[in-house]
Order: sequence, then structure tokens, then C-alpha cells
Amino acid sequence: MFCSLFLGRYFPDPGKLLMRLSGIWACVFMAGALSVMPLMTFQRFKNLARYRRFTGLAAFFYTVLHLIIYLVLFAGLSWTWIRSDLVEKPYIYAGVLALVILLLLAVTSTKNMMKRLGRNWKRLHRFVYLAALAMIAHLWWQVKSDTSLAVVFTLILGGLLVYRLVIHSKSLRRVFSL
Repeated sequence: MFCSLFLGRYFPDPGKLLMRLSGIWACVFMAGALSVMPLMTFQRFKNLARYRRFTGLAAFFYTVLHLIIYLVLFAGLSWTWIRSDLVEKPYIYAGVLALVILLLLAVTSTKNMMKRLGRNWKRLHRFVYLAALAMIAHLWWQVKSDTSLAVVFTLILGGLLVYRLVIHSKSLRRVFSL
């Protein structure tokens, strides 16, 4: 993205395309991180577990990059502009919610934090599903005419969330039947 930017491929409006690309990659890596668990049910994909942290951190990286591109290329670091966008474009709140959750997950994704948090680490990292929902809401809320990307990511992320709910509901039924 940056090489193409410096080569002048995104002009006259680099912000628009860079925002779109960074948002797409954030969603792609989020889908990748969420798809690791379902894929691990197949024996040949068991080794994917070692890449889950990387894909989650990549989703966080592209989400932060998305924010930086907005702040620098769109808002020009103008607090007046940002303030007016917060009033006029409420989808920003969904994006910020996803970013804050991913920030918490990135900070607590180290082995040291896993040990410190113990069982609470898993509970905290289940908020990734809320971050995925916030990403979907952010996508749909800001769509103007072309809904193709929103549909694709809703189907992918929504399918992964439904899968997790089905798996989780089976374990809840087992707990309550005892």
C-alpha cells in the first residue's frame, strides 16, 4: 500500500483508496483469526493454532492503520473536522469500539499476560466476537451504494460467529443437563 502510494498510483485522492484497503485487510485478518478454531476441528489444520495470534495482531495492525489514514489523510489531524465527523458519521463509534477491543486483545496476547490473567484471559479474548460485530456494523453503517464488500464480510464473519454460538450452545447444554 505504501509503495503504491509513494509511486503515485492512488492519486488524486489517496485517502479514499487507502482507507478502503486498510479496512478490507483488517476484515480479512479478523476473518482469518476467527476461522482458525473451526478449521482446527480437521486434523490436517491443527498446526494453524500457532498462527492465530499473528492473524489477530495483523487485524489490529490494519485497524490502527485504518485509523491513522483517517486521522492524517481525511481529517488532516484537525480536531474540528474529527469532532464534526463524530456527530455526522456515527459509524465511527462502531469502528472505535472494534479498535479498543482489538487493542485490549493485542496488549494481552503475550504469553506473560496469559499467565497473569489465567482463566480470565480466555474470557477477555472472547470479546473478539464483539469486535467482529462492531466491524460488521461499521461496514454496513458507512456503505453508500456498493454493498458487495459488506455482504461478503457479513457472511464470512457472521458465519464464523454463528459457528461459535452453535459450538458454545452445545457445551452450555451439557453443563446444564448435569
